[in-house]
Amino acid sequence: MPIASSSPSSGASTPTNYGSISDARDTVLQSEEEQRKPNPRIDQPITALEIVRDPIIRRVLVSYIFLALVTVSIHAVWVLWLYMPIAKGGVGFTTSQIGIILSCFGVLATFINLVVFPPLQRRVGTVALYRAGMRLQVVMVVLFPIVSKLAAWDAEATGGTPGLRTEAGIAAMVLTKCIGDVVFACNMILVSKSAPSRTSLGAVNGVAQMVASSMRAVGPTLATILFAVSTDPHFHALGGQLIWVYMALLALAGVYASSKVQEGRNGLDELD
Repeated sequence: MPIASSSPSSGASTPTNYGSISDARDTVLQSEEEQRKPNPRIDQPITALEIVRDPIIRRVLVSYIFLALVTVSIHAVWVLWLYMPIAKGGVGFTTSQIGIILSCFGVLATFINLVVFPPLQRRVGTVALYRAGMRLQVVMVVLFPIVSKLAAWDAEATGGTPGLRTEAGIAAMVLTKCIGDVVFACNMILVSKSAPSRTSLGAVNGVAQMVASSMRAVGPTLATILFAVSTDPHFHALGGQLIWVYMALLALAGVYASSKVQEGRNGLDELD
């Protein structure tokens, strides 16, 4: 009796395509190997001389020089000027009043940097915010002689003590200084983004801090000497305005230097 053979298609199953799985696995492994390979653009080190020669980094460093000089000069002179008698060109505040001013400055500056700066930087951009902050340094310097004049007018009206006009001027200076100090956060971003490779980040930041520290060593000495020469009755240089002219020139040079700064490297050798 013949045995009926089953149809080939009745019990046959579709074979698994092992070749496509193997190809996909090989593609993944190849991609991982390529990712582990050193990227010359990202991993290339850079020397200090190459950092200085790089035009993008050099513009940031030059701007940082003027930023450090003008801000440290303002800090060095501000307290001296607040304490100096009105008759000599200061505002004649007491030590307790100066302490309150500096405390308010610290609280407001912290609030601006922690709360206001991040969303503002995302919306406006680092470079635009940096340039605006450098312009505020000019405003801050100009406010010194203006508030001195206000204090002199108040002294005539009150018999030698600061009045409301002087206090309003000091409040304007505190607000201007707090907002203007966002330049430090912007500068840190610009320095990091100017680095041409990941391995050069430390070197670029190190050179930037070295430049800034040098200016912070020179700035207070020069500013306080000029302040003394300006206010000393034997010299009274430029009618007592020499220090403000010097600081205004520094601030204006900083504004010009900031106009040459760019964020990142415009797609060329930029960090991934």
